[in-house]
Amino acid sequence: MAPRKALGMRLTEQEHRKLAAEIDPATERDDRLAALSRQALDRLREFRSALITAAVTGQINVAAWGKRGESDRRLDQIEEEMTRREASA
Repeated sequence: MAPRKALGMRLTEQEHRKLAAEIDPATERDDRLAALSRQALDRLREFRSALITAAVTGQINVAAWGKRGESDRRLDQIEEEMTRREASA
């Protein structure tokens, strides 16, 4: 970086375009990662809600599931439903 830039002096149009060309791909990548993170959080919240609902309504036997450490049939159904929704979106 030239000393005049470090002193807060203005960039030429060419310098500005070069800097923008370097920053744009990183910004796009960050935007994509942020969108994917939001999508993952939304799906996790949806799964959490479905799991709590299934446990409260008795569709999942929480005590038995915890002892055997295996997936419950209702949990599998919830996961399949979410996968189908994601594929159709």
